[in-house]
Amino acid sequence: LLLGGPLPHFFYKYITRIIKHPLGILLVERLIYAPLFQGLSLYMLARFEGKTHDEAWKNTRKLYVPLILNNYKYLTLLQFVNIRYIPPM
Repeated sequence: LLLGGPLPHFFYKYITRIIKHPLGILLVERLIYAPLFQGLSLYMLARFEGKTHDEAWKNTRKLYVPLILNNYKYLTLLQFVNIRYIPPM
């Protein structure tokens, strides 16, 4: 609940106040927010599965690069459309 709801909500709420141009928002989202959020999500999912810190960290390191590369490859265009045409709530 803490990761998937409030964090994205407040990120998009405040980033649109700071940066007005959709491409600027996309760059910040893709280069700063997405990598941090994906890494945190991978780590926390492993912890919620009952893995130790070391196991969760190892799992995060193993999955992070393929995840972020595919995130960039498949979601960047959709994210731009979302930022450009759908107002934050």
